[in-house]
Amino acid sequence: MKLGRLFDKHTCERREGIQNTLVIMSLALASIAVILTMVMTTPVHFDLDIYPQLDLKSVEATSTTPPTTQNNNASTEASTAQNSASRSYANSVFGIKLEYPITWSAFELNSKFRDNATYAVALLRAPLDNASDKYAEKVNFNMQDLKSKNVTLDGYTSAILNSYKNTSGVKVLESSATTLAGQPAHKVVLTDDRVDSLKLKKMQVWSVINKSKAYVVTFAAEESKYQDYLPQFQDILNSLGITSGSDNPQEKTELPFDDPTSGIKLQYPSSWAKIQIGQPPRSNVDLIAAFFHQDNRNASISRIGVATQQLVSQNVNLEQYTNNQLKAIERVNATGIQDEQTKIANNPAHSAVFNLNGTKVMQIWTLKGDKAYIFAYQASPNDYSKGLATFQKIANSVEFK
Repeated sequence: MKLGRLFDKHTCERREGIQNTLVIMSLALASIAVILTMVMTTPVHFDLDIYPQLDLKSVEATSTTPPTTQNNNASTEASTAQNSASRSYANSVFGIKLEYPITWSAFELNSKFRDNATYAVALLRAPLDNASDKYAEKVNFNMQDLKSKNVTLDGYTSAILNSYKNTSGVKVLESSATTLAGQPAHKVVLTDDRVDSLKLKKMQVWSVINKSKAYVVTFAAEESKYQDYLPQFQDILNSLGITSGSDNPQEKTELPFDDPTSGIKLQYPSSWAKIQIGQPPRSNVDLIAAFFHQDNRNASISRIGVATQQLVSQNVNLEQYTNNQLKAIERVNATGIQDEQTKIANNPAHSAVFNLNGTKVMQIWTLKGDKAYIFAYQASPNDYSKGLATFQKIANSVEFK
């Protein structure tokens, strides 16, 4: 089945819309903030590069070179230590881990394309430079399940390069051998004129793992900004590690989330997608992650969010923090506020349920060390009960490290 059907006929890129993306917003009250889930009104579109038109059968037919020995468990650790300028991303379904700039956003897609063999794994997106910036530089991660289980890198590369020769609007500038996550790989640098009013420059790197899976990483930028963003992409690429992943990605039911910066671990359902929102520099509020249901992401505003806040003083206790949180909730005109003491990860906590701007919200907060941890769930009043069990299950799975 040809992958060309994955692309929009005008831009040759599939645009995956994730509407009403969750953003967790901090509302300051003295030195203490209330973290609320808010819904964006503007849809967010992504360009999910895969490759040009490519027939899997032709790829497999050209893979005639002798077998090569590869490490079945090959992986590389992140090349740079976790620090204030970077954040970790891991996807256990597809077996990738990496680090990326903390100001970028990471969107977990785990979506199968129409060919039933190709998956959009994740997308990293840089912040726009300013209000007039029309294109957010990005890095796409994709995996293709090679049905014959006998595909070589040379055969796969030959098929892609031949296909690029017949793709209008694409010009290959460089083609060379390289490595990806410690494995033999190939890369191309190309220009792409297929997007209206934009000239893009891209680097695409792919590797065939165990003759059965192809991992493809694509960096795309406006041509005039390519060199400026290239060092960040190289750092991402150098940090990439690939493990075996799942043989049946869509059969996974519970996925781990482990954030070293915040010191928090939890489990979330594979039917919910994860977003790690880019952080503004030197912010005392860290929007760790947001989760939304894959199937209802365009029709429902149900969202789950996790955030931390750096406390200005370790002398602040839970009662003081709770008083300020409740006051801040009142100040945003929330109604029907009900609050009570609770626990999370065996840590004393407090929860509040309230109505806000036509939605129903539950928040749970606790203090650990010099941070406040805030867990929030937001939904329409009619859908609130549907996702509440998922929120409670996520909250019950939380571990502090």
